[in-house]
Amino acid sequence: MALSDFRVALEERFRFEYLIETLAAPISGDMDGSSDHQDGFEWEYKTACLSLMNALANSPAALDDRISLRNELRRRGLEDVFKTLQMQGPPESLLIQINVYEDERHEDLVELQERNFEGLPREPQEQG
Repeated sequence: MALSDFRVALEERFRFEYLIETLAAPISGDMDGSSDHQDGFEWEYKTACLSLMNALANSPAALDDRISLRNELRRRGLEDVFKTLQMQGPPESLLIQINVYEDERHEDLVELQERNFEGLPREPQEQG
């Protein structure tokens, strides 16, 4: 996978480390009063990163693979980054990407619960 090669090239310990770190970085305008143009570029970059992560997390056909990828992203701190981004007043496009990630994650967890519930032995029904 290209992101595994990217990890090696940047000497990251884990996949997605660089992307998560750049998402977590504060918008430069928040720190130094830079122009709205630069802020707009940074928000667009963060939105594109989240769009990529959504594409990666939602692309596997197998439920277990999607859950595994999301767990890897969670371990890198993605869900904490969501909270931080939401407090910074992001554009609607970024909020949509966060909502897509969370909605798809929720749907997969429901599917996992249903799958696990179906595998449980059923207790015999009392007949009256």
